[in-house]
Amino acid sequence: MTRRVVLLLGSVSGLCCGASSSMSTKLDPALAAMLDDPQAEADREVVVMVGLAQQATEQTLAELKARRISVRSVLGDVLTATAMLGRIGEIAAHPAIVKIEASTPLHPETPPPPGG
Repeated sequence: MTRRVVLLLGSVSGLCCGASSSMSTKLDPALAAMLDDPQAEADREVVVMVGLAQQATEQTLAELKARRISVRSVLGDVLTATAMLGRIGEIAAHPAIVKIEASTPLHPETPPPPGG
């Protein structure tokens, strides 16, 4: 069974994870933690926002697709996509990618009142 995790754009900070240093600087802390989890499932589908070095081109999108990332939307140098957790390292290694940011579901701070 494939599980889906929804990830939203966050800020990138310096981090240390089990991946190479160039890849770790491209990943936000939540995504890096997911990769460092020894119990993480490689076939777990994640939704990510990807920052590119420049506006997305057809060639860049084709190269990313070859790395098995499923692009959902593109706006200039940012795209949203889904990918298997086990492929994030390969995707992050693409030279056009400057960051891959994880999301967290947005929840209201307080629950709505009953009936509302």
